[in-house]
Amino acid sequence: MSEWLYGLMDDKERGIMNNKDEYARYFTFTDTGISKVDLDLIRTEDACQRIERGDQTHTPDRWMLILSEEMGELSKAVLEAHYDGDLEDVYCEAVQCATLCLKIAVMAREQKAKSG
Repeated sequence: MSEWLYGLMDDKERGIMNNKDEYARYFTFTDTGISKVDLDLIRTEDACQRIERGDQTHTPDRWMLILSEEMGELSKAVLEAHYDGDLEDVYCEAVQCATLCLKIAVMAREQKAKSG
């Protein structure tokens, strides 16, 4: 980590950064798999997006711009969670990103099937 970035941290953050166990507890997520509840939430988010926006047709680069905007919202939620400890927005924004990523994968698969 750069000295500049380290200098921006308060004493508590520096203490956590210097203790690997504390760092792992506060700043890491462990992949424990995707549950049915999570997949159901992605389906629900997809339905909500379709109700709100209808069927959307965009070029692949436009879809990537939309995904980039959603990733920006996720990044903001992660940064805010770093300071307030609230992960609810992280979860919600991550579900929105996951939904969009899955939609892009499905559209690519369908386009490939059409073109042979």
